Amino acid sequence: MNEAVKRWRHAGRVWLWRYKREKPQEWHLSADREACAALLELIDLLASSEFSGSATVPLSQLPIPVATPEFDPRPAKSLEIHYAPMKLPDAHWAIIAEAGNVRLDVGRDALKSLREAVSNIAVGQGDYALRAGEHRLWIW
Repeated sequence: MNEAVKRWRHAGRVWLWRYKREKPQEWHLSADREACAALLELIDLLASSEFSGSATVPLSQLPIPVATPEFDPRPAKSLEIHYAPMKLPDAHWAIIAEAGNVRLDVGRDALKSLREAVSNIAVGQGDYALRAGEHRLWIW
């Protein structure tokens, strides 16, 4: 694994949740600007490596507007971004969730899409989903 990825430090607040009525592969992602900057740095570090790498992103408590009872949100316990350019097809995108722990498995092109999504979050241009089959990551 890339040493720079190992040394990466998170900043800001990241939120990851799903709603009770949704499929286990459907999640929602948002972050504040400080967290977006840190996530973009992480994604760039992952992309610059020819080797597989992963990092765990600390999550924050859901903000009040999202955490309303009528939507019954289910926050994730953890988020890991796993990039494996030599093992996964470039377009590979998968959300693996188990007991609230979420791992995003991404190939080269999917990592680029994730980078664009985080850039959009930083400037308030969300309300769409990254999709692959039944796997959806809603960007807010």
